[in-house]
Amino acid sequence: MAKAEGQIFEFTGPDGIRTDFLETFSFDSPCQYIKAETSEFSAVCPFSGLPDIARLVVEYYP
Repeated sequence: MAKAEGQIFEFTGPDGIRTDFLETFSFDSPCQYIKAETSEFSAVCPFSGLPDIARLVVEYYP
């Protein structure tokens, strides 16, 4: 279990996904290329509780 600033987050299966936290975007064509990139990705390590900071790039064709 990860702890972050006094909160506890349990790791669960797909049924535990909070869909109200997800952001969606329109899909316009079958040839659409999507790239999401940020240099400000941060997360809490579930083992140490310390912050993990990274550059994140997601590229895909839906």
